[in-house]
Amino acid sequence: DLVRSRGLGDVYKRQELNPNRQLMWFPPGFAIITGLLLKFTDASYGAARLLSALFMAQSFLLLFLASRKFSSKSVAWLLLLGGFFSMHVIIAGNLVRPEALVLFLLSWAFYLNVNNKGVAAISIASLAILVHPVSALAVVPIWIISLDRLKGCRKQSNWWQWILLGVAICSFQCYAVELSANWSAVVHDLSLIHI
Repeated sequence: DLVRSRGLGDVYKRQELNPNRQLMWFPPGFAIITGLLLKFTDASYGAARLLSALFMAQSFLLLFLASRKFSSKSVAWLLLLGGFFSMHVIIAGNLVRPEALVLFLLSWAFYLNVNNKGVAAISIASLAILVHPVSALAVVPIWIISLDRLKGCRKQSNWWQWILLGVAICSFQCYAVELSANWSAVVHDLSLIHI
């Protein structure tokens, strides 16, 4: 609906695409999370852009809080201010695309990792893959660091971290079921990416 309201509906009208089903070549995390959050607003293009800007702002706030744990306060402030006034961050926060949400999830995972919440960090980082597959490049190092830190941590994880891990595992299982049930559509849609 948002695409049609902005006059962009024809962009996705190609005779190769099936109008009776969703596109299957991209994970559903961005659409689900953004859609749920926009349910509580006017669901306009402006609200969606504001949501992306909030994801970006929260990302740098989390990076600021995490960096204060292992660097000087001046470095943390430079990171925060440099992030807020970077042209790339301003542009990414102004677009309704998954990158802002991915950065937020990865920043949150980094913050959790710095605060010895390794299971939660693995869970949140894993959910980023369901938002954008390229985030796997950053998720794997977070997994490795988190697992390494968990080995050296004598304190057991809190119950909420295990619930969060269960949510992440269930999310991947639901996506796997969706992909397997629509495998021919997935293969068809992936073959159209080069168009």
